[in-house]
Order: sequence, then structure tokens, then C-alpha cells
Amino acid sequence: RSELAEQIDERAQLLRTQLQLNLQSQTRDLLANLDKSAERQIRLQSAVEGLSTVAIAYYAVGLISPTLEPFVEPAFKDWVKAGLAPVVIGVVWWTLSRIRNRVSHNT
Repeated sequence: RSELAEQIDERAQLLRTQLQLNLQSQTRDLLANLDKSAERQIRLQSAVEGLSTVAIAYYAVGLISPTLEPFVEPAFKDWVKAGLAPVVIGVVWWTLSRIRNRVSHNT
């Protein structure tokens, strides 16, 4: 085998190695970007779930409080709403957590 053929083989091997290193670097960068995107998506999902909890609780208190009004003296209506809000928020949060856990276990 000639010296020229050996040099060509060595250079071809160097080129293959360089290409592999470049591909590995690009793959590493791509995976890092995907990881950052996943983290942002999880934070956004958490924020949306929190806002959903507040919105659902707000409407639930608005629906429940009029049904309780006939049983409460007018002076205490606001106190009943104030006491009802944390209970409803807790129930809504608990319910959404159970739904989220069921969905995550089924996937």
C-alpha cells in the first residue's frame, strides 16, 4: 500500500472524527435547548393551573354564596363569603391535583 493511500485514509479518518464531534456538539446543544424549553413549559403550566384554581374558586364562591344567603343574617354575608373562599380554594386545588395526578399516571 502506498504512502499516499495511507495519508488519504488518515485524513478521511480525521474528517470523520471532526464530523462526529460536530454532530455530538450540535446534539448536546439541541438537548440543552429542549431541556430549557421543557422547564419553561412546566413553569407556564404551573402558573396556568394556579390561575385556573383562583378563577374556578372565584366562580364557585359566586355560585355557592347566594344559596347560603337565606340562612345567614345580612350583617354576616361578607364574613360567610370570606370564610367560604379558602375552603373552596382548597377543594378546587385538591380536585385539580387529583386530576393532574391521574393524568400523569395514565401517560
